[in-house]
This record gives sequence, structure tokens and C-alpha cells, in this order.
Amino acid sequence: MTEAFNMFMNQAASQGREYGDGFNSSHFDGLTQSELTKVLRIIEERALDGDAIAINATSFININDAVSIIEKVLRKSGSLGRKSINQASLEAYKITRQRKYLDNMFDHLGLCSEQERWHCIQLLCSIEYGNEWFEEAKAVFEKIVLDEQDEVLRHSAAKKIILESGIPEGTTIYQEKIKQLINEERKVREKALSDL
Repeated sequence: MTEAFNMFMNQAASQGREYGDGFNSSHFDGLTQSELTKVLRIIEERALDGDAIAINATSFININDAVSIIEKVLRKSGSLGRKSINQASLEAYKITRQRKYLDNMFDHLGLCSEQERWHCIQLLCSIEYGNEWFEEAKAVFEKIVLDEQDEVLRHSAAKKIILESGIPEGTTIYQEKIKQLINEERKVREKALSDL
């Protein structure tokens, strides 16, 4: 057995916080074909059970295998929680850059439980959209800034808007805009958005 396979199996057998640390590329580099087959089976079984760690691990495997597993997960959207589906959508987008996976997250944001919504917004804020797609995504982030009661989510959405607007993090204007966009008063947030 290769060292990578032993590392993968140890990580797969771990629990709690250690398992939550997830897999990394060293768990996959140099696997034999027979080991890879076993690894893919484990990842697929766990992903189909809604395991977000396993879904995230698809980013380390062959694109065709990853998309195959993710598509199977997405077909189970009726029986899996939105957290798993959103994680699968994010991984599919990162691998393929196909807009339909982002749309799946945006279109179902309102169907998420509070915890799933929090997770989904954080995932959406982690994506690099590029100019053409961010203009459409921006409306969702603006709505979060204006309507969200959770200050952490407002902050995440505000940060995404500011950074995508080209204002570098850590600058004085960045700090000012963040303060305005997470302000308790909606009018202050509205004005800050209109000034961007």
C-alpha cells in the first residue's frame, strides 16, 4: 500500500474535529489504480449520504470522477439536506465553471433552514465570480446586506461586494465601507450600496 492510501484511510477512519479537517491532495497523490478505485468508492458512498467532507474531497480527484459523484449527489436533492447539495454545487462549479451550479445555490437560498442558509451564504461569498457573473450575483449580496439580521452574514456579503468592486482589503476606504454596510440602520446601508 502507498503512503497516500494509508493517509487517506486514516483520515477516513478519523472522527470529530480530526475528520472535520478534511482530506487534502497528499491523500491522493501516488495512489495505485486499485487504491484509487477503493478511495473513489468510499468518497462516493459518503458523498451520497450527504457527507460534506467527502463532497469537498472530490476537488482532489479526476474531473470526470468528481463530476460523476457530484451529479449523483445533486440528483438526491430531494433526500439530502441543502448543506450537502450546496457543497456539491460549489464543488461542481469550481471544477466545471458552469453557471448552472451557482444558479442551483442562488435559486434555493430561500428554501434553506437557518443553519443551511448561513452555510450557503458563506459558500457563495467564497466564490470568485469574475465581472460578468458578479453583476448578477451582486443583487443577492445586496439583498443580504439590506435585509439580513445576522451581522456576520451581512459582513460576509458586504466584504464580497467591496472586494469585487475593486477596493483592496485593509485600506481606509474598505474599512469605511464595511462599517457602513453592516451598520444597524438600513438607510446607512442603502446609501453605502448606492455609493459603490
